[in-house]
Amino acid sequence: IPRKRYDAVIVESTYAMHEHPDRKDLEKEFIKDIKATLNQGGRVLVPAFAVGRSHEILSVLHAHKLNEYTLLDGMARAVNQVMLEIPDSVKTPKTYANAVRNVHEIRGWRDRRHAVRKAKVVVAPSGMLQGGTVMFYMEKLALDPLNSIFIVSFQVPGTKGARLMETGMFPIKDKDAKVNAKVKHFDFSSHSGRTPLQKFLRGLKGKPDVFVIHGEDESCNYLSEWARDELDLNAVAPNRDDEFKL
Repeated sequence: IPRKRYDAVIVESTYAMHEHPDRKDLEKEFIKDIKATLNQGGRVLVPAFAVGRSHEILSVLHAHKLNEYTLLDGMARAVNQVMLEIPDSVKTPKTYANAVRNVHEIRGWRDRRHAVRKAKVVVAPSGMLQGGTVMFYMEKLALDPLNSIFIVSFQVPGTKGARLMETGMFPIKDKDAKVNAKVKHFDFSSHSGRTPLQKFLRGLKGKPDVFVIHGEDESCNYLSEWARDELDLNAVAPNRDDEFKL
C-alpha cells in the first residue's frame, strides 16, 4: 500500500472468514488427483471461469509437466487469443505462451464431438456450470465413474455447480441425473483470504472510513466488525442503496 493516508477505503470480503491452503500444496494435490484419474483410465473435466481461471489451470498443468492431450473450449479460447496477442496483459507472457502451445482449442461442434473422444483433460467454462460448453462435456463425462470433475472456481449458492457439490446431481439431457464421476473442489482463488485481508487493513495509515463489500452478508459483517473491534476503524458493511458522505 502506498505510504499515504486515505479518507476512505473499499475492501472486498469474499473469503474474509476463510484461509486458503498453501498454494504449492494445492497444486500438488490437484496434479496428483488428475494423474490418479488418468492412470485408472478416466478423464478429467475442469469447469473454469472463461477469464483468468481457465488459463491459470493450463499454466498449472504445464508447470507440473502434465502434457496429456488437453482441450480448451468456450469463451476461454477467445480470451486465450487476447492474452497471446497482448503479452502485456500477462505477467510472464513467454511462460504462458509455452503453457498453451500444445493445448487443443476447439474450433466448432464437429471438432468438439471428435476431440472429446480422445481428450484426457478438458478445461471449459462456465466455472459455475450454469451454461456454456461445459454442459456438453458434463453430458459426455459425468456419468462414468472412472472420470473426475474438478471444481476450481467459487460456486455461488443456487448455481448448478453448487448443487452438484452439495447433492451429486446435475441436469443431463434435461433430466436430473446422479453424477457417477468423482467430484472434488480445489480452492484456487484470485481473492485474498482472511489473513491477507486483515494484514491489508492493519497497514492502512490514519483512520479512514472502511466500506466492506463483495462478499456474503456474513463475510462482510465479519470483516467490518473485526476492523471496528481490532483496529478501531469506522468500518461498515453497506446495504444496497445506502449513501455515505465522505
